[in-house]
Amino acid sequence: MAGICFGLVVGQSFDFKGGRFGCFDDGPSPDTTYLGRIFDHVVDITILVDTMAQLGGHFHVPHGLSNALVLPHVLEFNMPAAQPLYAEIAPIVFPELSGKAEAARAEGLVEGFRTLGPELGMQSKLSDVGVNHNHLPMLAEDAMKQERLLINNPREMTYEAALDIYARAL
Repeated sequence: MAGICFGLVVGQSFDFKGGRFGCFDDGPSPDTTYLGRIFDHVVDITILVDTMAQLGGHFHVPHGLSNALVLPHVLEFNMPAAQPLYAEIAPIVFPELSGKAEAARAEGLVEGFRTLGPELGMQSKLSDVGVNHNHLPMLAEDAMKQERLLINNPREMTYEAALDIYARAL
């Protein structure tokens, strides 16, 4: 299940238990579309859309990969405001988290996405796609210009917070 949701994030297709779940390259399947909408609306990661847009624009990083590179850090940032939501969706994405306490499920969601990319052989750090510390102020400044997205994030986003998210993803 995690691979399906991650497939939505990274824009790739994966084979799970004999069934193909496609995302972006050949169009999302009904299963991945449904899970993606659940993930987007329940977890509410609008700042992810904002931060990844800057990576695509400046570094020509594919949309899905830019999502995957910053997702764990955005989830971590929003944790204080979204822990119950993360805990709710965590067992859907990572069934092994079922039955754990709320905080453990929420943290497990973040950690699950942090390790999933490398487990799939994907790039996992901004530095892997050419971003360095000198780029972070520009990325954070540009992220703060996306006000229509910032107002929907579960936590208030500041320049300093955006800079920290990028630094953690580096």
